[in-house]
Amino acid sequence: MELTFPIGKNLVYTPIISFYNDTLSQTANIEDENTNLKRNNIVRAKANVDTIFKQLSGWVYSIVIPDKWRKENILPPTCSSKALAEKITKSIYQKYELIPQNISASIEQGVFVNYRNFKNNKKLSIEIYNDMEIAAILNREKQILKVMDIIDESFEEIIELFKQE
Repeated sequence: MELTFPIGKNLVYTPIISFYNDTLSQTANIEDENTNLKRNNIVRAKANVDTIFKQLSGWVYSIVIPDKWRKENILPPTCSSKALAEKITKSIYQKYELIPQNISASIEQGVFVNYRNFKNNKKLSIEIYNDMEIAAILNREKQILKVMDIIDESFEEIIELFKQE
């Protein structure tokens, strides 16, 4: 909780408490009220991004394959493919503010990430295979609009198509 005290027109006094080498020091910080609000919004936005990143990581690293697949000798996602899936989902969120509808194991042995655009009824499916190759499929209902191998983790083209009406 941040305490502020008005000390004049559009000025506030904000005590800042910092811990350094187990010592507590308090310094006065006089700022314009608008600057203070902007900083608070940035801190809140950063907290939201951190929360979303933790959720994405949790989804990726909690992936398990069905017992039926194990019996068919289908391998679960490797640690490397999960790490790449985590990196990709965070990057897509950061660049495009897209959150996957689901993240699961792929029958093709890797990680399956599915995005859905409810405005245009498109689905973007990304597969990160255990051999670290990446493929993307864009479809609308049962029609495949685009299939592509993703090189250098470059998703711009397919996401642009995903967002178009």
